[in-house]
Amino acid sequence: MNDLHRIQSFLLQSNPYYVVQDLDQLFKSQSFRNMVSNLGYTVHVADDPIAIRFAYETFRLSNQKGPFLLVISQDFSSVPFDILESSLQVTITWGLLFPHLNESALQQFNSEELLQLLDAHEYMPKTMQSYEESMIYLFNKLYDIDLKRYFSHPYEFYAYVASYYESRGSFPAQFKTLLKEAHSLSPLWTSHQELFESQVKLRKLLNQQFMNDIAQYDMMQKENSSFYEVTFPGLSFYLRPEIMAQLTKLPVENKKRYPAEVQLLLTEQSKQSADAVPLAELPILNYQAFKLNDWKMYGEQIGKVRASYLLNDLSFSVEAEENIKVANTHFENWLTSSFESLRSLPSVPSPKLSHQIPHFLSKSSSDKIALIVMDGMSFTMWEVIKPTLLKEGWLFEEHSVFSWVPTLTNVSRQAIFSGKEPRAFADSFSTTNKEAQLWKSFWVEDGYQQNEIFYQRSLGLEEYTTESILSLNSPYARVYGCVIDVIDRFMHSAIQGLVSVFRETQLWMQGGYLLSLLQDLHQSGYEIYLTADHGHIEATGTGRINEGILANTKGQRVRNYDTMLIRERTHVEHSSSIEWNSSGLPPTIYPLLASGNSAFITKNERIVTHGGIHIEEVIVPFVQLTRK
Repeated sequence: MNDLHRIQSFLLQSNPYYVVQDLDQLFKSQSFRNMVSNLGYTVHVADDPIAIRFAYETFRLSNQKGPFLLVISQDFSSVPFDILESSLQVTITWGLLFPHLNESALQQFNSEELLQLLDAHEYMPKTMQSYEESMIYLFNKLYDIDLKRYFSHPYEFYAYVASYYESRGSFPAQFKTLLKEAHSLSPLWTSHQELFESQVKLRKLLNQQFMNDIAQYDMMQKENSSFYEVTFPGLSFYLRPEIMAQLTKLPVENKKRYPAEVQLLLTEQSKQSADAVPLAELPILNYQAFKLNDWKMYGEQIGKVRASYLLNDLSFSVEAEENIKVANTHFENWLTSSFESLRSLPSVPSPKLSHQIPHFLSKSSSDKIALIVMDGMSFTMWEVIKPTLLKEGWLFEEHSVFSWVPTLTNVSRQAIFSGKEPRAFADSFSTTNKEAQLWKSFWVEDGYQQNEIFYQRSLGLEEYTTESILSLNSPYARVYGCVIDVIDRFMHSAIQGLVSVFRETQLWMQGGYLLSLLQDLHQSGYEIYLTADHGHIEATGTGRINEGILANTKGQRVRNYDTMLIRERTHVEHSSSIEWNSSGLPPTIYPLLASGNSAFITKNERIVTHGGIHIEEVIVPFVQLTRK
């Protein structure tokens, strides 16, 4: 039985008026209300007697056709008698819509999650399921967690968990609860519950085990034994992409003493700086098969590689740069055809597009939330910043998010603070001056009071003081959003390319501004998130576009036109450019993007910039920071 039939089985349209008792608050979901409205019902949610009377009489005197649903969450006795007498009374719950699933299990999930089952027309069990069976079914359908899967060896189990973190961000809270209750699951699931608490704990375990296996290899070499299997079936396990993404490069005295295939996971102590991050390779992969999570992982990996070279004062290899160029060509093609579908993806378990970030934050149970937007911070610069934070005891739940395209500050940063697609702020599309208003409007709509919401920008260059942070000086503050734009400034004044941005960022981190801000927010009880509006690349000019006033935005990597005709004419003259289309943009914006690492500037001139759809511009960090 599909979603329509399940709903219609309770609302037979045999009466013009229904009073619906909504015990599980299904109708609080806009998606569910829309679904019912599409079936031909007029829906009105009310509990106040006056509101009930007004809604009923308004509909009764109108010329609207189809039945009227008056939805209440209280008892039927709260409805005036004459309205009850002329209507049919119906009680609706998730248990009634999913009659063979345990109601206690259903109550562990919110309406948006359960709506996915209705939207997907999922096959439902035909016999009554126990609580545990229902939870297994729901996790499988909603989160793709197959609890019936048998893990024959720990290494497969760890690989599965690592892969899940990379694709989903975090395990749902209900899953952790189930592990404490269930008895029929694999012992691996129940005996390693700490791994599901955070990706940080998984990384700690894998890095510790890798270090143990390398130490065991050393010992067996000294004993002239052959290394076969310690805990995992050989060191080749660590070469799996989902495992490599969790590992920090291990310092050793001589890499050549170890099997060739594992040397890329090691670094020689004499060549490693104190702040070094993992050095990795960027081989040519099957990019045509890449999907969303593959590109996210690849974007993160580029950041690790570039940062490791910068931190070790090494020049980035020509081969690696060429490999990124090949990958980026595939990414441009994929994003051009897939960007619109990204807009329909949910903001949980982690946001996919920058405008989903406040929606994700609004689902937090924390009483105080802080969002720090590092303007222009690519994954490379995040990897430069991270070692300093690690030394001070900060831990990270790291994810990635896609910037809105064009990857301009006024587009993607406004999307972050508004929680809306750019078409919704068309009147301020070319400026960031309304960010504070947009940020406050989002949270007011979410139920917060004006005096609980704070916003600041242009932070980071001045000396840090607690008094300068508005939210730290108000007893009412609950939501804080701010912009630190030092990286963006370093980027636009870079003389020696990425090296300049790297050195400036390192010096800035030594000043302690970010550490002081994070510490104060933590001590004030904030749940802290850090992200970026866009990244950046080193670009080379292919020639200027001289059009006078025809382009309303003259970016170095993007030109925005008022009409499609003018954009098409320019595209013909600059055939390597990309015509970008998205219904999420204002209807009078037609962007033309520079492809690859090119820019609309003087030929052969080199700059650090942003605006296009390069992997390093689009895929940026979204990180939750916690203390040890």
